[in-house]
Amino acid sequence: KYVSQGIPVMFTSNPVQMQRWQEFLDVFSLTSAMPDMMNVRYLVMQSDQVAQQLKELGPKYEVVFQDPVLNETVLRNRTVLPKAWLVNQAIVEKNPELRMRIIGSSPMFDPARHALLETPPALTLGGGPPGEANVTRYESNRISVDVRAATNALLVLGEKHYRWWSAEVDGKKSEVVPVDLILRGVYVPAGNHKVEFRFDPLPFKIGKYLTLASFALFAGMLVRE
Repeated sequence: KYVSQGIPVMFTSNPVQMQRWQEFLDVFSLTSAMPDMMNVRYLVMQSDQVAQQLKELGPKYEVVFQDPVLNETVLRNRTVLPKAWLVNQAIVEKNPELRMRIIGSSPMFDPARHALLETPPALTLGGGPPGEANVTRYESNRISVDVRAATNALLVLGEKHYRWWSAEVDGKKSEVVPVDLILRGVYVPAGNHKVEFRFDPLPFKIGKYLTLASFALFAGMLVRE
């Protein structure tokens, strides 16, 4: 019912599920940093379970709404991250199992400050507050972000990493790197920048051109006849 109202949810049936995302869901913990970096702002649960759940969840969540008719309660995540943010500290870990362990259970991992990477940073990251990022356009196949980077930093987008997403920084192609196992990121130098993420999958391009070629061939046959 939430999806039908345009409300994003994490757990939905998906016949084609990326392996990393499924592994992420398999170890997902509400008390870790995992819901924060995935922009999970609200939890909906049965009201008669809230008291027990709050004991287990701790101060990370607070009650913001209760529906006595549906017997449902809405909890708000106090530490949720925005859709996009900047970091200038990196943890490089090549072992997939260790990366999953760091994200799921390490109390020292803070996605608001650290980026968990698979390869060394492409830029020498600076120190101090990294700056700000603001999403100005959010569509299914295009996302725009205004960046004000105080130092060399990594822009992290709270969206699943997928190989057919490309990025441009100030109109120039930039590599999209996997961050925190399942998110996507782009390196930005110090200064103000416009970052554009676009979804333009090669299979779609091939299908489009084949369709156009078929139409052209059909039109040519009609003219010939």
